[in-house]
Amino acid sequence: MARDRLALWLPGSKGAYGEVVRPLIEQIDHGTRLGLFADGDPVEEAMSIHGVVWANVVRQWATGTCDPEDVRQRALRFCLRGLGVADNVSAALICDKEPSEGVCR
Repeated sequence: MARDRLALWLPGSKGAYGEVVRPLIEQIDHGTRLGLFADGDPVEEAMSIHGVVWANVVRQWATGTCDPEDVRQRALRFCLRGLGVADNVSAALICDKEPSEGVCR
């Protein structure tokens, strides 16, 4: 299973970091098996998503000028695209809209 590969991909991941990304790996793996996400590597995708989130956290800490809702929407849109989710579907997930209503804003 993908989550078992985390220890191989990131030695020492049984600690706190492994616990942080493990639920994300499990959800990506599950979504991929259901056909909701494009085929990929759940461990690598989880690490990428974690990186996107932390980059935005660091930017907020450094500048204090980010609009949290805008950051949330951009990060979700970017990550969902990376998982192969269509724009109209991600808009529905991000903005609680019907897919036919298009992107937020």
